Amino acid sequence: MDVLAILGPTGLVASRLEHYEERPEQTELASAVDAVMQKGGRLIAEAGTGVGKSFAYLVPAIAAAADRGERVVIATHTIALQEQLLGKDVPFLSGILPAEFSVVLAKGRGNFLCQRRLGMAVRGGKELFDGQGADDQLQKIVDWAKTTDDGTLQDLPFVPDRDVWNRVNAEAGNCLGKRCEFFDRCHYQAGRRRLANANIVVANHHFLFADMSLRRAGWGLLPDFEHLVLDEAHGVEDVAGDYLGLRVSRGMVLHLLRQLASKQGRGVLHTVEGADEAREYVRLTRDATTGFFMEVAAWVRAGRPRNGRIHEPELFTRTLADALDELGASIARLADRQEAPEKHQELKARAARASGLSDELFALIGMTREGHVYWAEEEKGGNVSLRSAPIHVGPELGEHLWGPLKSVTLTSATLSAGGKDGFRHLAERVGIEPTATLLCGSPFDYRTQAKLIVDTRVPEPSAGDAYEDALPNAVLHHVRESSGGVFVLFTSYGSMDRCHEACASALRNEGHLVFKQGDGLPRAAMLEQFKAASGGVLFGTDSFWQGVDVPGEALTMVIIARLPFAVPTHPVQEARTQSIEARGGNPFGDYSLPRAILRFKQGFGRLIRSKRDRGTVVVLDQRVVSKRYGRQFIRALPEIDVVVEGR
Repeated sequence: MDVLAILGPTGLVASRLEHYEERPEQTELASAVDAVMQKGGRLIAEAGTGVGKSFAYLVPAIAAAADRGERVVIATHTIALQEQLLGKDVPFLSGILPAEFSVVLAKGRGNFLCQRRLGMAVRGGKELFDGQGADDQLQKIVDWAKTTDDGTLQDLPFVPDRDVWNRVNAEAGNCLGKRCEFFDRCHYQAGRRRLANANIVVANHHFLFADMSLRRAGWGLLPDFEHLVLDEAHGVEDVAGDYLGLRVSRGMVLHLLRQLASKQGRGVLHTVEGADEAREYVRLTRDATTGFFMEVAAWVRAGRPRNGRIHEPELFTRTLADALDELGASIARLADRQEAPEKHQELKARAARASGLSDELFALIGMTREGHVYWAEEEKGGNVSLRSAPIHVGPELGEHLWGPLKSVTLTSATLSAGGKDGFRHLAERVGIEPTATLLCGSPFDYRTQAKLIVDTRVPEPSAGDAYEDALPNAVLHHVRESSGGVFVLFTSYGSMDRCHEACASALRNEGHLVFKQGDGLPRAAMLEQFKAASGGVLFGTDSFWQGVDVPGEALTMVIIARLPFAVPTHPVQEARTQSIEARGGNPFGDYSLPRAILRFKQGFGRLIRSKRDRGTVVVLDQRVVSKRYGRQFIRALPEIDVVVEGR
């Protein structure tokens, strides 16, 4: 297969793709990906919005699979990109390319229905479930199970309660394998067989890191593969840090206890004879949970230190860890007395979960993971947790993920922090030594399609309340200047809530539909309503900075309230900057600034999604022009006209 010929202006894609537009950047990227897959190596490639990077790596991946028999894993961060690859790009390429290949989406086993556990749940009936409507949901799952070929949660025509689905899914540690009567028609086993036979596997980042971790123990979730394409790679350090860290929360423990024996007399221990001892351990563990997390919450609220970072081991008692350990042992003994294999396996899985939580708590309290930062936090809604994360993910990724592979391609629309060493930040943080780098500009003409406004009438964020008080009027002013929908992006929920409260009534009175992240509407539904609205205004943070595609007049302005520097006092940020400082580096220039620039580019990238789009990006943070480092934010963007207002 000639990759460049396929993607070129006279190639198969051009001849079959309606509204084909020649993109030299796409063929440049495809050539680089093809070269690294053929020769081996490590490629870091930034491909601006509109390059069509999915085709640029899919075609070389198909060539590697079809021509050389090498398996490729493509890992993405967002579900939206997975849906685009599997629902649109792959079917198109499959229909036009002269090659036989198969592409499969890797799903964790918790996404699959377990028919054996479904039968147990039906037989357990009211003794298992507390919630209203559980019986109706269970019956809907039974009816669906008779017709589904896929057998996954994504195929289910409604969203079940978590407690209901957790009773019937193919959870880890709760499988009878070939001893199960449903083995030959098991949806999870069928999924594994499809994975084993696939030439190209599409997975999410978490699945990839789970596979990496398990391979260290001698087995994995993915079949062996030679090539990895990691799309949306700008978030790899954070996702890897979350996955490789530890977390035990009050909600996690109480969820396990409810599964075992709830206060209302429901749960798996109420379906098993001779479970009195185990139920008593559940009661004792519930009391220990209340006491332990009250202790942690009191320490967090005392604010010493203010960020909740834990600097010394054994700060908290081990009462809950001990209780969970004893609970796990009690359930394991009960499991060993069960003659029915399904009851034995169900209880064994619960025992393993209790013991696992105990082990993690012991590790968190004792701070036994070297190279980790530890902290306690009280989350929104009152859930309290102990957490840890590795300070450096690079060594582990370098040894256990990148190292064994023939080729690795990291790509995204935002990987370079600008300048000749723009990729150095990413490479160092994720432990990869690139053999090649590529910076592909966007095919869009930003000088004619967009402009950047910096509003210096808003005080600097360091002004505190004066800055926050000025935001609503600035937002209202610029929304009135827009010709369509507006995103208003924040770096904190508190600032977003405050600005939204001050603006919402005026915006609605002027005919705008107003949306705010966290108001209860699911993100996907919020986006669909925003797209359908004429001149909607959406207040968002976190996930709305990236992975959101709103082309056309539905979005003609993006307002960035503040330069997206991470909170420097967050335990992970604090530990990483201290580590850089200890090595003689510059924490701001080497870490904080590059991360903020990448995040800024992501927010900027929400505006122009096609050659027909027009609009404005407004920055309400005057540091972009008042500080020397601020100019690096603008230099990292495509060439665009900059208008400074208020001077």
